[in-house]
Amino acid sequence: MANIFTHFQATILSKPELAAASKPHTRKPLVRTEKETKDYENWKDTPKMTKMLCYLSVESQKRQNCPNKTHDGIDFYNNSSARGFRLHPALTSFSDAHVKNLFIFLKDRLVALDYQAVSSDTSVFKRGDYWVETIHRHVLKAPNSDGFFTESVCGFEEITIEMLLKDNRLCSLHLEAKIPNTDLPRPTDDFANLIQLLPA
Repeated sequence: MANIFTHFQATILSKPELAAASKPHTRKPLVRTEKETKDYENWKDTPKMTKMLCYLSVESQKRQNCPNKTHDGIDFYNNSSARGFRLHPALTSFSDAHVKNLFIFLKDRLVALDYQAVSSDTSVFKRGDYWVETIHRHVLKAPNSDGFFTESVCGFEEITIEMLLKDNRLCSLHLEAKIPNTDLPRPTDDFANLIQLLPA
């Protein structure tokens, strides 16, 4: 169990304050630098990547079997319109560099699972005189043919991956999978199965 200060710090810093409802100060396409690309390619061959994916898998399974036993560093949610998780790096042993690489990996892996990347951008919000909030975001959509969603995408229509920073301090990594609002036939929305498909 993390100490109270660390938990408070991670919880407060990881919440995007009105980000969805407010207009960003700036918004621009998200582009990887040459160094970021090189670091990511090297990271994919390290045990740290395996450890992070194992963490997601194990915690997702615990969420299914023992909802109150998940690690403090990750929150899962399940509502009528979406399934998702929010990772709090301050409450885990994962460094910011590894979490940033996971942000890239999740997008690349979903593309390999036939999701279509439709946008990648960075939005910057000025929160008065308090802090500057930066959100890096990938949005991916499921392929469909004649209104039927493919089995490989676990029944989700759209997946958004966000990485939140406040004053350049990494606060959270968030993945949300939206459930289609349709009566058309589709696979059962299975978020746990989606998480298990993430390891390459």
